[in-house]
Amino acid sequence: WYCYEDNNCQAVSLQIIAAKNDINLPVDYFNFLIGNTFGAMYTKGAGTFLPNSDPEPGLIVAASYLGLSRQYLYSDDPALFLGTLRLLISKEIPVRISWNAAITAEFALRSGYFDLAPDLKLPSKNSFIPHSVVFTGYDSSSFYYYETTADRNFIKQGEKGIRIPQGDVLQAISSLSSRYKLPWKYMLSTFEKDSLKTTLTKIWERNGNELIGNQFGPTYTGSLALTEFADAISREGLKMNESIKKNALKRITQTLQTERIKQSEFLKLTFPEQTYTQEAAENLRESGNCYGKILKLLDKSDLDKTSVDSISVLFRKSADYEKKTGEIFILLS
Repeated sequence: WYCYEDNNCQAVSLQIIAAKNDINLPVDYFNFLIGNTFGAMYTKGAGTFLPNSDPEPGLIVAASYLGLSRQYLYSDDPALFLGTLRLLISKEIPVRISWNAAITAEFALRSGYFDLAPDLKLPSKNSFIPHSVVFTGYDSSSFYYYETTADRNFIKQGEKGIRIPQGDVLQAISSLSSRYKLPWKYMLSTFEKDSLKTTLTKIWERNGNELIGNQFGPTYTGSLALTEFADAISREGLKMNESIKKNALKRITQTLQTERIKQSEFLKLTFPEQTYTQEAAENLRESGNCYGKILKLLDKSDLDKTSVDSISVLFRKSADYEKKTGEIFILLS
């Protein structure tokens, strides 16, 4: 059971499953293989910015570099879904589950595995927290799972995990399906032994395209999302002082800064002899520095026009660094 204070739940889920298959690698390598942290998404008009991309395609690609293949099973029948889940676990197959963690947070927080702040409040069950965990056990009415993100890092072996009633499992999964408008209610993923890919061509290509980005109607991805988001910040102007908008921007920027700095360090350590990779690492570090400057501006109690304009400029600079990094990745592929 791997759990981290500051990491991507998709990568940690894959790390747990890989370890079950005797594949032991650092979590940053799984982040690199999945690649969704290299992406970003902004929908013009909706004001929706996500500092990641869809992890599902990334899991398919990542699995092949671990000698595994991802299987995705879905159903509208709750009895069939629960029966299949129990069958897989009885065969000692860990199951990756995507769900709305706003519904399940209380079970993790009350499990005794984590250190809780005295004033901690549970999220509203009407909120939406897309999340990835790994199921490892069951009893007559409940399941046991390994949480992937918490208030501290730890590695545990042989733990039962967090107990959750099966009704809450169904509710949390169907809630995510409903929010994403999937054409089914329940879904799970497993990873089976398969042939192993050894050249990183597809990884460089996918991560490069995620960083460069594209446009799909009003939705922009990658560096294009950053540029469009910068334009939106300029249009908002002093409205960015509204607490909800400012706090959301802080969370987005903090995530982007953390991920870019970690990615830069990973590339430098993992590919020390590749000139192009070292150049890409430097670009990501510079992008991370831009986000750090934005965070300092956001620490001001009130943003003036100059500060808002500076934030917009810094997002555009990050977009440029990330586009250049994506182009290097395409070259490496």
